[in-house]
Order: sequence, then structure tokens, then C-alpha cells
Amino acid sequence: MSQACSPADVQRLLKDQWPPAVGSVSARIRQAAHDLGWDYARIWNYWYGKVRRVEGHEALWADAMKRRQERTQRTAVDLREEHDDITVRHDRMEALLATLVSGLAGEALPEVQSVLRESRGAVGSRDVRG
Repeated sequence: MSQACSPADVQRLLKDQWPPAVGSVSARIRQAAHDLGWDYARIWNYWYGKVRRVEGHEALWADAMKRRQERTQRTAVDLREEHDDITVRHDRMEALLATLVSGLAGEALPEVQSVLRESRGAVGSRDVRG
């Protein structure tokens, strides 16, 4: 079932989907018309806020794009949470190993320290989160 969709919603989605990196406004409109199979004039009218009524197939496209954006946002949040969880578990393991290492003496200590350094690299940089 299609949600209510305004011309402004479609306009925003078109501009999001075909950003400035695609080229000039004319090139972006032309590319959107080609990709969607819609008339150039229809895309142009959306782009410049001239559309008053959203057609059924346009509303279906807009709904699909909204759902896609929502899934992408949820996925990014899930990935950040998973990264945070892995970081916490890694830090706990590192602390436990450090405790165990403090009890070791002699030749085993450098080898354990090397394993700890390698495990830090395997988890990756913690500054990547956004």
C-alpha cells in the first residue's frame, strides 16, 4: 500500500538520487528521465517544483526509495552498534590477556605482546565510525 506522497517528496528524492556529482542540472534531469523511463518534461517539472499531483507509478517509485533509504539508515546504525560491541569485547579480552601476561615471565612475554598488537590491527581503526 502506497503512503501519501507529495510532489515535494518526489522532488527531494529525485535530487538525492541524482546529485550534483552526476553533472549539470540538465544532465541530472536527462539521466533521471532515462533511468526511470519518465518524460524529461515530467522530471523537469518535479525538479523545479511545478508538479501539483503525483501519479501512481511516481508514488510507487517514491515509496520504494523511501523504504530503501530507511533500510540503509537502519543498516548503518546496526553496523555502528556491532562495531561498538566488538570494540568492548576486544577491550575486555585485551584486559584479561594483559592480566595473564603480567603473571608470565621471561620468554613468553614478548610473544604474547606481539599477539596483542596483531589483534588490535585485526579489529581495525576505531576512528572510522561516523
